[in-house]
Amino acid sequence: MKEQVTRSGSVASLPDVEDARRKASILLVDDREENLVALEAVLKDLGQNLVRAKSGQEALRLLFRQDFAVILLDVRMPDMDGFEAAELIHKRQKSRDTPIIFITAADANPDQIARGYSVGAVDYIFKPFMPEVLKAKVCTFLDLFKRTEELRQSEVRFRTMVTNLPGAMYRREALPPFNMLFVTDPIDRLSGYPASDFMQRRRAYISIMDPDD
Repeated sequence: MKEQVTRSGSVASLPDVEDARRKASILLVDDREENLVALEAVLKDLGQNLVRAKSGQEALRLLFRQDFAVILLDVRMPDMDGFEAAELIHKRQKSRDTPIIFITAADANPDQIARGYSVGAVDYIFKPFMPEVLKAKVCTFLDLFKRTEELRQSEVRFRTMVTNLPGAMYRREALPPFNMLFVTDPIDRLSGYPASDFMQRRRAYISIMDPDD
């Protein structure tokens, strides 16, 4: 994290873009120990954080606590199978956009494969899988996750910096009534009205213009 002195003299922490390049988490879901060991053996060279879950229920609990770049989910599990787990994962706001790769036997029929895609799977890996194919698929989603996180942190950094400028920044329409397209919070000190009044068009920029300007 980096720091910036705010206009009030306090110190604000800014997210470091380097944070986004740290380890991402990959969730491995399988009820069989030997399958989890095999997945870890293939993926450990990626240098990411590999998290185990031995049931769909355990996976759901983990997804409450942290974000994952991708989920590798076994289809055939007792109590809650992979299809049911995927459906519940994507019903939750926090995890609905997390990509799921189903891992299943090579004899899966077309109806089973179609069901997997219908509950939110983005891809399938068939056993026995080729290590390089698995790594390539996982790397695709790792890259997407890290790029998205870098973008999010850049937006937070920009918002933090413009909010702490001594003056207000704004962008308005070219023609009257000059509605605001973007405005920072310090506008309230300069105009007496909150930024939300301008952005929600309860007040127009023209209403605070000096007639001599």
